Amino acid sequence: MKTFFVHLLGIILLIGLIIKYPDIMINPGDLSIGHQDLKTKCFSCHTPFKGIRIEKCLACHELKKIGVTTVEGKPITTPNTVKPFHDVLLKIDCMTCHTDHRGVEAKRNFIYFSHNLLMMDVKSNCYSCHKYKLPDDFIHKQVGNDCSSCHSTTRWQIERFDHSLLKTIVGARCSFCHKKSKPGDVLHQGIRMDCRECHTTTYWKPSTFEHDRYFRFDRRHPPRCESCHQNLADFKRYTCYSCHEHSYRKIAAEHREEGIWNFKNCIDCHRNGQEAEGKRNWKKIKRGRSNFMNLEYGDHKEDEND
Repeated sequence: MKTFFVHLLGIILLIGLIIKYPDIMINPGDLSIGHQDLKTKCFSCHTPFKGIRIEKCLACHELKKIGVTTVEGKPITTPNTVKPFHDVLLKIDCMTCHTDHRGVEAKRNFIYFSHNLLMMDVKSNCYSCHKYKLPDDFIHKQVGNDCSSCHSTTRWQIERFDHSLLKTIVGARCSFCHKKSKPGDVLHQGIRMDCRECHTTTYWKPSTFEHDRYFRFDRRHPPRCESCHQNLADFKRYTCYSCHEHSYRKIAAEHREEGIWNFKNCIDCHRNGQEAEGKRNWKKIKRGRSNFMNLEYGDHKEDEND
């Protein structure tokens, strides 16, 4: 019996000490720097047997003033990175994002934030909160304020990009943004065409380059670049005199016999190795039904001694 009363007395004494000195008896850790004056005032935030009540948070932290003024009413002069937004939350539950007793640094007492806590009209308008963090680089100056077109609320790292968002002049010149990522091989370094001639803004591979637009290969004209493009740094230049009996003097005589004097750019007429197609194309050009290819002719030297 005596032992029972000793234990009971100990329990009563312990409860009394907890009520009298809760900051010493049950304190789980240091308060954040903004709550240092509450070290010995546990019941400013805690309600016995009920935990933390939202009403007690709001007694000091008025929603509309969070991020604008301090609890004492002094203006916050530190530049904001996000516009104050606590007054547009769907539900007021401070403990969803905040806690305490995890150290004096404020960031250690921040748990989590979800954009799903925001009202829909605010959630869909990123600029209303993040205008202080709007990127100032070239690409972001070309697009609007609809961040969700490329980014998500779970991570800033880009997930998708729609090139149709760009201004027309930028969208038509890939090098505005991709200058540093241009392939370094001789083929791409020698090309001066727009990237969109071969690639799409959806996928870089596979390319859609169609050599048939200029010349169609066959068994006598295999697709070996260096056979025609002797300067691999400039694929606009080509020659037809490198691999068979063609020479300037022979070609000149044959064409002038047909009344053709402009024969420097072979592919104007010869879109493959077939002579018949070349004649048909020349007739179309004479009749005005076709135009010369808008390409620079190649290394066809007018050497009468050849």
